[in-house]
Amino acid sequence: MSTVTLPFETPPLVKNAVRKMHHHKEAKIRRESVEAARYAIRAAKIPALERAVIVMHWRMPTRHRRDGDGAQPTLSLVLDALVLEGVLPDDSWQFVVHSGVTTHPPLPGQPGALWLSIRPAKERAS
Repeated sequence: MSTVTLPFETPPLVKNAVRKMHHHKEAKIRRESVEAARYAIRAAKIPALERAVIVMHWRMPTRHRRDGDGAQPTLSLVLDALVLEGVLPDDSWQFVVHSGVTTHPPLPGQPGALWLSIRPAKERAS
């Protein structure tokens, strides 16, 4: 399994904010976030995989109520960055057999954090 530390303390895009955001602003945040994720992936030297299980971990910055699945737009841009960096051939179901967001409680005195767990997927039986 490989780990990539993402350069975000909180997800740059969350569902509730994207719903209310102007599409130009969303596109700008997405573009900048994909580039930041690509840099982190490149720095982690993740080998190319044919199929993978990708989990984005989100350590909450505070104990405020947050919806973990709201981070799906960030997971989506991170999957795009993995494809652009050549780690995955594509981010469709044939190559990403499972993806998701896992949340972790805050650590006192620590900021929030995001990181990826990437593991090769075993072949599925037909």
